[in-house]
Amino acid sequence: MRKFATTLAAEIRMNLVEMLSYRFSFITDILIMLGLYTVIIYTDSGYRLTQYYSTSLDLMPQAKVIILLGYISWILCNAGLTVITNSIRTEAIKGTLEQKFMAIVPFWWLLLGDTLGSVIVALTEIALIILVAGLLFHTPILFSLSVIPPMLVSFIGMYGIFLIVGALTLRKKKIGQLVLVIQVLLLFISNVFTMLELPWYSNILPLALGNHIVRLVFLQLEVPLETVLLHLGTSVLWFFIGTIVFRFSISAVKQAGTIGQY
Repeated sequence: MRKFATTLAAEIRMNLVEMLSYRFSFITDILIMLGLYTVIIYTDSGYRLTQYYSTSLDLMPQAKVIILLGYISWILCNAGLTVITNSIRTEAIKGTLEQKFMAIVPFWWLLLGDTLGSVIVALTEIALIILVAGLLFHTPILFSLSVIPPMLVSFIGMYGIFLIVGALTLRKKKIGQLVLVIQVLLLFISNVFTMLELPWYSNILPLALGNHIVRLVFLQLEVPLETVLLHLGTSVLWFFIGTIVFRFSISAVKQAGTIGQY
């Protein structure tokens, strides 16, 4: 158990050092995310969201907050997807991918450390975005610890999905265009900034259902027990499916002898 904690901490530390060394990229990410949030704010998506949840509170301030909640979840998942695919591609380019496979802990555990390091950086970016959004758009700076559990469950489930994408990266090495498509799709199909009705895929996509639960919790509305259990069950299922597919992909590239090919 100690080796898992030690390697996880080491991966987080190395990832933080590497990411914080590129300050220009850090600032650029903040500007891009803030720009995207600005575009979302100046549409009527927030108004439709507030109507969906039938809140009687002042529409615009409430709309901005519930949009921001979904946007935060999307940013965190976006960070997870990016770091998994980039880490695999980078290790393949450097020729150190096979060494990662021979570590004392599973490769997906090492990727989890990279992901958590990226999430820490993303949380810092989110904090700055919240402050700027409060100044520019008068978005109330509110925080509730009750939204953390559903966000965490969503991230666990999405991590499993991202491992499946990582498995494809192991086989094809370079799938940057596909990653971009997935990121954009998640922005539009995961109830991030608009939600006229709950589509069928919300029941199987952790981020979509998680955003719905987060908003219900934040607005202090009733959260059906079956919705919570469905969210937890699908997230755990995706996590295990992702780890299984990822381990299978590792075995496949080993047998094919394509680990070092790029």
